[in-house]
Amino acid sequence: MFPKNSLDLVILSIINEFPDGITGYTLLKELEKRFGEERKLSAGTIYPRLNKLKGIFAEETDGTWKITPKGKAQLENQLPDVLTESLEFMPVLYKFLMKAMPFGRRMDFLSHASRMGECTGCGPQHDLLDTESIKEDLNEIPNEGSSIKRLEEMKKKLAIVKKETEDRVKAQLASLDNILKSIDEKIEKCMAEKASWKRIPIEEGKFDDR
Repeated sequence: MFPKNSLDLVILSIINEFPDGITGYTLLKELEKRFGEERKLSAGTIYPRLNKLKGIFAEETDGTWKITPKGKAQLENQLPDVLTESLEFMPVLYKFLMKAMPFGRRMDFLSHASRMGECTGCGPQHDLLDTESIKEDLNEIPNEGSSIKRLEEMKKKLAIVKKETEDRVKAQLASLDNILKSIDEKIEKCMAEKASWKRIPIEEGKFDDR
């Protein structure tokens, strides 16, 4: 469902977004909206967690929950560790399970060939492409004429994965370029605003910036 130790931080993160407070029911709805029906949590899971956080990281008044200063500090201090653990473990799990999938099905998965009816919710994860296992599959194919069709199909599917990966990286780079451009434009506006500052005397003929 959620990586170890992450659910409390997820709850605190959502509560933190509601400075006026949030009810347990609304919290459940927010979790469902953000993580999907397949990861829907029950009240029997959430309320014991809230009670665990109560009095230290969160406070409750008339059914409304708010984050405490200690809760904000917990988010700031613990999120990097939980994210690191998740990012280190998930690729290992992903690649381990991918190896158990037949090569053709694995390539279908990576190249968007999976149909929703066959694999609800699955999708390509090019960042986790395990080239070593593909090399192992390749080495197992005998060097004989009967392997040509299989090798051509393998090449075709890998070419699709390569193209989609290139397109995704290009889109990410373009997005970063746009953000950098926006930062430059904002700096120019800030510089123009600063240039409009008037220098006023502060004491006995001395001047300083506003």
